[in-house]
Amino acid sequence: MINPDQKISSASRIPSNQNNEIEEEKQKQLIELSKLANKVENNKEKPFYEMTLQEITYQLLNIWNQILHELIDLFEREDEHDWVEPMKIFPKISEILLKKDRIIYVGIMLIILSFFLYFIFVTS
Repeated sequence: MINPDQKISSASRIPSNQNNEIEEEKQKQLIELSKLANKVENNKEKPFYEMTLQEITYQLLNIWNQILHELIDLFEREDEHDWVEPMKIFPKISEILLKKDRIIYVGIMLIILSFFLYFIFVTS
């Protein structure tokens, strides 16, 4: 029977080679967590005015991909009766287009679209 007054440390029961293995595992986990934290910090969204043209293009395509998927989901969910009344569907579409920081990318796409239409009408 163990005497309650006697303190037994858990470290004394673990052999030293296992102790080293545990320390190495902890060190590896800390390194992995540090790498993940750095990735998260680097992936924070930059303000629009600090982005490069490549980043803006990537974000533009990514956001329009998200918008199109949400619009497709909206079209699949809605009943045919809702499409008869545009006042019911317009707020849902505007909510999708104006989420978070999407408005700048919607504006950029509208400008690009207007240039395409301008060149089409000028050449015909």
